[in-house]
Amino acid sequence: MAECEDLTVWKKAVREFGDLQVQLVSRVDEMVTSGCPLVDLTSYGDQVSSIIEGEQWHVDGEEFGPLQNRVDEIEKMSRTLADSRVPVSLDHGDLGPWQIILAEQPCFRDCSDSCLTHPFLSLFLFFDYLEGVRANGRESIKQLLSDEATIRQELTLSYLAAWQDYGTEVDLVAEFEVAQSLGPIHVALKFARLLSHGFDSQWDLAGSVPQYLKKFIEQSETPS
Repeated sequence: MAECEDLTVWKKAVREFGDLQVQLVSRVDEMVTSGCPLVDLTSYGDQVSSIIEGEQWHVDGEEFGPLQNRVDEIEKMSRTLADSRVPVSLDHGDLGPWQIILAEQPCFRDCSDSCLTHPFLSLFLFFDYLEGVRANGRESIKQLLSDEATIRQELTLSYLAAWQDYGTEVDLVAEFEVAQSLGPIHVALKFARLLSHGFDSQWDLAGSVPQYLKKFIEQSETPS
């Protein structure tokens, strides 16, 4: 989809991804039984503290020390999502525009990093990757995506339309923004989880833990 010049198609794709997640809510137990990890959001604060205090992930204590002062903030966001009316469903784990194959109905490929958690977390990487598409795509794609704020709003509302049974638009948007703020922590801990389960630490995955912790710090320092 990264080469598609029709914003309507982009909006349809994220809406259908939301629809898919809604459909999968009833199959969460089945997916857990099949081995899909069920993420405990309420442990995120403790996990971040362990990463900062440990040496396994090459996280420089001096550089990331200020993050320790924000563990309470991370725990608060995590608890907000854990206590949500929006049910647990599938997080794709690596949802980018190039993972969406356009056909009569979009196909969402490569769910090898997936887990079960608050579904809105899936869209953090989508918007993160969108920056790369905007920067490196053809001129027509750059033009399509040039108004970042408007594109983000339109895609967000299209996605959230799938979840209208779980809250008002205002409430869903607010919760979505919490998920986007927590997104870098979620991704950093995803890579830590994958590496701790036998992935080769020499892969580029190893650097992704500090990379996304740093993104959380930078994102929080950026004026809204």
